Parts: sequence; C-alpha cells; structure tokens
Amino acid sequence: MLKEGFLWGGAVAANQCEGAWNTDGKGVSTA
Repeated sequence: MLKEGFLWGGAVAANQCEGAWNTDGKGVSTA
C-alpha cells in the first residue's frame, strides 16, 4: 500500500504536552 522508503512522522507542540499553565507555580507559556 505504501511505497518502499515511506517514512512516518509526528510532532507535538510544547503547549500541547506541558499541561495546565496556571497550576504548580507555572506562568504564561512562551511557546
């Protein structure tokens, strides 16, 4: 189905994986 040499990729943004911005003394994200 996929051609030989096909590569999968993936990514996440910092603000997706850092969690709530206003808990545990965190401030506003710079991302």
